[in-house]
Amino acid sequence: EKTIEDKAFRLVCSFIKLGDNRKIVCGCENGNFCFYDMNTGEYKITRYNHNSIISDLLLIDDSTFISCSQDKTIKVWKCYK
Repeated sequence: EKTIEDKAFRLVCSFIKLGDNRKIVCGCENGNFCFYDMNTGEYKITRYNHNSIISDLLLIDDSTFISCSQDKTIKVWKCYK
């Protein structure tokens, strides 16, 4: 349906579908997140969320997810609509 290519991604290592089922978050090798909205086709990349590979993402509820990284940190994030 849609292919997103951006040099800021590097290797995409993990992803989750957010609570509304129309948005996804991808965790990348370089510590960046990519948020993609399937309704609008828009995406944004947030940089420097971790200092290393984001190895896993877990959805906690409709507005909260957890990321863990090879930088030896676990972080809790709020997603705003």
